[in-house]
Amino acid sequence: MTGEDELLRRYAARRSEAAFDELVRRHMDFVYSVCRRKLGDAEMARDVTQTVFLLLAQKADSLRPGTALSGWLFQTAQLACRNAVRAEARRRHYEGKAAREMEDAARGLDTQWRHVEMGWDDALSALASADRNAIFLRYVEEMSIEETAAALGVSVAAAHKRIQRAVDRLRRHFVRSGTALSAAAVTAILTEKMADAAPPAHAAAILQAVTAAGALRTGAPLPYGLTESGHGLWRQITLTKARTLAAAALLAVAIAGGYSAHLRASAIGGAAQTPPAASGGASAPAITVRGRVLDPAGKPDPGARVTLLRYGRIDGAADEIARAVTDGAGRYAIPQVAGGATGLAVVADDGKAMDFGMPGSDLRLTRPTQIRLHLTDATGQPAPGVRLKPVSFGITGPNGQNATVNLTTGCPDRLTMTSDARGDAVFAGLPQGDTVSFQVLTPAYARRPPAADGVPLSGAPDSGSFLVDLTPGATLAGHVVYADTGLPAANVRVGAQEIGSAAWGEAVTDSNGRYQISQLLPGDYNVAVDEQTPALGGEWTAAARSNVTVSTGGLRAGLDLRLTRGATIVGTVHPAPGKPAAPVEVGVYGPAHPRTGAWVSGAWTARDGTYRLRAPAGPQHVYLMDGSGAAADVTTVEGQETRVDF
Repeated sequence: MTGEDELLRRYAARRSEAAFDELVRRHMDFVYSVCRRKLGDAEMARDVTQTVFLLLAQKADSLRPGTALSGWLFQTAQLACRNAVRAEARRRHYEGKAAREMEDAARGLDTQWRHVEMGWDDALSALASADRNAIFLRYVEEMSIEETAAALGVSVAAAHKRIQRAVDRLRRHFVRSGTALSAAAVTAILTEKMADAAPPAHAAAILQAVTAAGALRTGAPLPYGLTESGHGLWRQITLTKARTLAAAALLAVAIAGGYSAHLRASAIGGAAQTPPAASGGASAPAITVRGRVLDPAGKPDPGARVTLLRYGRIDGAADEIARAVTDGAGRYAIPQVAGGATGLAVVADDGKAMDFGMPGSDLRLTRPTQIRLHLTDATGQPAPGVRLKPVSFGITGPNGQNATVNLTTGCPDRLTMTSDARGDAVFAGLPQGDTVSFQVLTPAYARRPPAADGVPLSGAPDSGSFLVDLTPGATLAGHVVYADTGLPAANVRVGAQEIGSAAWGEAVTDSNGRYQISQLLPGDYNVAVDEQTPALGGEWTAAARSNVTVSTGGLRAGLDLRLTRGATIVGTVHPAPGKPAAPVEVGVYGPAHPRTGAWVSGAWTARDGTYRLRAPAGPQHVYLMDGSGAAADVTTVEGQETRVDF
């Protein structure tokens, strides 16, 4: 039999297909098996096997004589699998969106609100009526700036001026009273605090009272002395604000019956995007969520802990709504769930098995498996005392679709583990047949080590042991300031995304405008402001710091970001002839979010197909995020408006 060195030489010298075919024939099964074990996915393993042999074809002439080809192929397959997992993770992150945690920002805003709440309406009353009406239209009735201008009968520039003047007067009102507020803080209060949700049944009660009084008849007086000019208040009573975010949501797939009647039929958290109008909100009626938990044998599972989640956050994670425990018949009921049924999911755990699914039907726990992670530090020694937890599961639906379930929130508490003196952490009661990704909680290490992403869970009670090399976490730090004044910008969310992967970190600026993003893997990052941060009110933007390199355990400081008003990009998306208009998200790559990353600025079209985006001055790539390929390249100018229609 011809030796492998000779086959490689023939292929390298003469590109002999026969020689390369023989090499593939000898080693294909071995490479495929390595990839299949590493990835836990047959289709992915086939693709990566092909990649490995393509690399062999490219590097055949560089392999030294005597190289153990099986060893080279094994190492190359390991690296290719790692790259494939990272690429797949990036694909799963819907384009242009990144993780979004708002708790810290909300906490800071709540503190400022407590200082000014009692005097807020007095400050509003002190405004000129033209300025007060402008901010009511913009922030209470949630009109776009164009709609506000039309309602006021003025130009867009004049409407902008009125709103800015009102914000500045509100700010100065409280400064004179001894409370320092930035313009961004005033805008955030206008956005977030102008209208708290009334009791769910209040609108119905008001409507009933008005109907009984005959006030809904033409010409009848409105209740409590309201006149026709009070329609804005009436609208505010009956509606609550819907945040215009491009949010990740459930992919609505019917749940099949039988053993797989759980979330294998649905892709939770990041599988699809939905326009804001389609997402659940507080205006939907409160409901009671009911269901039943069955054990892996199909019997009622009393005492199982149920966590109700609602998906819809921009980072694909969920908010925890409530917890419950099943009764003797395995049933649970969670009353007064505001916001309707959209985006809801449940996680059930009986201490031995856990699973996730849709409420309102039987959730049968998957047979459990356990997995052991052996953690080592940068020197290769066991890493004891490291805390970590599962944060996402890769699943396959009944039709073969792949999806990721994001359980950053909602994963059972018992699955947060700490490595022992040998560096081992054992996770029991995980669902068989999935893949699982872990997050390191100990601050000294990078949050998502590559070896802990997409770890396969077998269809047996024990999924084996896996080596996880921990990496000392890197840190990016800087300040966010307003370019025109140099003042710090507090409560602004800053994100860092690794170029070419889904690795991500984020932080919220403190009162001095400082941010620090820690637990990052070494690599090259784009660091950018999240323009959707409530504190910015949608009126500020900043050029990103691109291609920032940070080493293992290193610190890159001084990555300051300067907020400007920037330029506006407006336009109309026209539907295809004969087709109805549908919400479309418009994305922009540019100075705020370079094309080297997957994070983009985005805005959904309104009912009339119009959209509006804010971006720093400079070259912009504007495109429709519907897969149509429609795009345009423009250059924007600070303070000016650029129109891009599709």
